[in-house]
Amino acid sequence: MTTNKFHRLMEAYIDGRLSGRALHRFLEALNEPLFQQILSDYLQSQLQEFRTDEVDNGFAEEHYQKFISLVRSGLITGEQESVIPMYKRPTGLRFWKIAAIVIGMLIGGLLWYQLVNKSPHTITPTVVTIPSVSDTIRQPYVAFADGSILILDSLAGQNDHLRQIGGTVDLKNRRLSLSGNIRRTGDGNLIHTLVTPRGTQYSVALADGSVIWLNAYSRLQFPSHFSEERRGVGLSGEGYFDVAESDKPFLVVVEKLTIAVVGTRFNVRAYNGERSVHTTLLRGKLKVEGDRQQHLLLPGQALLIEGARWRVLNGVDTSQVVAWRQQLFDFRKANLRSIMPELARWYEISYEIPPRFNRTFSGKISRSYDIATVLQILREGGIRCRQEGKKVVFYD
Repeated sequence: MTTNKFHRLMEAYIDGRLSGRALHRFLEALNEPLFQQILSDYLQSQLQEFRTDEVDNGFAEEHYQKFISLVRSGLITGEQESVIPMYKRPTGLRFWKIAAIVIGMLIGGLLWYQLVNKSPHTITPTVVTIPSVSDTIRQPYVAFADGSILILDSLAGQNDHLRQIGGTVDLKNRRLSLSGNIRRTGDGNLIHTLVTPRGTQYSVALADGSVIWLNAYSRLQFPSHFSEERRGVGLSGEGYFDVAESDKPFLVVVEKLTIAVVGTRFNVRAYNGERSVHTTLLRGKLKVEGDRQQHLLLPGQALLIEGARWRVLNGVDTSQVVAWRQQLFDFRKANLRSIMPELARWYEISYEIPPRFNRTFSGKISRSYDIATVLQILREGGIRCRQEGKKVVFYD
């Protein structure tokens, strides 16, 4: 393919005019380094036209690399129609149209088409924006494909949206259960999102029998129903998975990675803003695939991924990894720079740590304690700090 042809296909996709064989050629071309660079340069140049407060530094490159990894993994193909997501942002329309290439295809539509819509008889899914964790909502909630939100810690939870996805809410055990009895609406296989704000946890039982627990400040994207060939969800944050055995593989899309399992128990920690992705296997086997690497994990092993560096940890104490499910913080010679992000996801606080402050802390702390009690425990461990409203300041 010539560069001129690629440019025409790229513009056509942005304008929502690409489908069928042309879309397939566009995605196939992205396996070539030359066309990857062209797309990357184009995204950067277009995004720079907008105000700097509309987009974080590195936005285009980060999401572009995620998209490319999905093309290479085969999770994105050209079998589906091209759909541009609709965003409810009041400004920057052209910005969102450009960003739709990487965000929309990554976790809004084309990826999900492959995870949940392999049948040729299935209608192309509605594409939606993946919601971020809202600091204005304090209870776990489901963001439905049409943009509506259902607070789960409420007796009003048995509403029409919930019935449409075959869902029920167990208020006592804080669990959303999906029965698989879907009310078909003609909109195809829609994608919904379970969100746990700061200081909350929740679980979801999928129709196949798999159960997923979400830690605080996390998001789980799941389809109305699984396809005949595979099962799949998307995760941002931390989740513990107990996957039911089946002939159909179960895929978890995390950052630039795809985790493929059949029946197993594992924990994934992949928070936005953290430098590493941490996957720990408790039972069974799982395969982690990235852009250029893949690894098969065995029980008791953990895979720590920091950028291009993959490191396998053996003999991991899995009880520490999943202590959050027992409502505990479990720190073992942990540096404050690893402790405080975890506390900040549970409590509504910010923090300030001096550059050369290298104190560590070991101990288990109940998540039922308030932040004042937690800080007192840290002080008893030799860490000096004070609380200034919602800010915690550490000092020598």
